[in-house]
Amino acid sequence: MGKLPPLREMYPKFAEEFERTKPPSVLERVTPDPPPPSVCFPRPEGWWRQPPYSKWIQDRGREPTAYELMLDFIIGRAISSPKAMELAASAPPA
Repeated sequence: MGKLPPLREMYPKFAEEFERTKPPSVLERVTPDPPPPSVCFPRPEGWWRQPPYSKWIQDRGREPTAYELMLDFIIGRAISSPKAMELAASAPPA
């Protein structure tokens, strides 16, 4: 099986239009300057004890970590009723 000739040799008009209209590569779109920092306001002390968070975040006496928040959300919100537990337990195996 032979090697295909370049697009420019096979279809010169199409190759010219293709080169003119193709989107820029990722490296051409990248800028060396980092994006400006986004504004992130610190939460007040004890925010996890105030509603609506206090309904599902377990109070550990300190600010919860991201892992603890995820675990509390799964247990306190996502699987909060017996019916939800039953449905989650009967999920088909992967």
